[in-house]
Amino acid sequence: MSDPITIVARRAAQRLEAEDGPGLLAQVEVALADREHESAPSQYLDSVALASLIVSIASLAWNIYVDRKKRAVKPTAEMLSRTVRVTLQDTGQSSALDHIVDVVVTETIRAASDQEHTEDCERTSTTEQLPTGLGCGSFSW
Repeated sequence: MSDPITIVARRAAQRLEAEDGPGLLAQVEVALADREHESAPSQYLDSVALASLIVSIASLAWNIYVDRKKRAVKPTAEMLSRTVRVTLQDTGQSSALDHIVDVVVTETIRAASDQEHTEDCERTSTTEQLPTGLGCGSFSW
C-alpha cells in the first residue's frame, strides 16, 4: 500500500504548482526523499521550503484524519482544516498558509476516500465482476 502522506503531498504539489511555478512537484519529491533520510541538509531555498511545508502539512493532516477516524468520527474537510490551522497557529505558523492548508486537506480527504475504497474492494470477494467505474473489479464475460 502506498504511503498516504506521500500521495497527499504529491497531489497538493500538483495543484499548487500552477500558482507557485514549475518545479514544486520536483521539490516535494526531494522533501519526501529527505523525510526518509534524516541526514538531509537543513538549509533550503524558498521553493524547497514550500515543498517541505507541503509534506509537513500533509503528514499533520493525515495523522489528524487517522486519529479522528479511530474515534469513530469520520472527519470532514472543514473539521480537518480547522484542526490543522489551530495546530499550526499553536506552533507559531502564519495564517498565510490557509490556501496551502485547504489544498492539502482536500487531497487528504480524497486520499482517505481512495484508500477506504481500495480496502473495501480487498475485503469484498464477489464472483461477478462489475463494469470498471461501477465497482471494484473490471468487467469481463
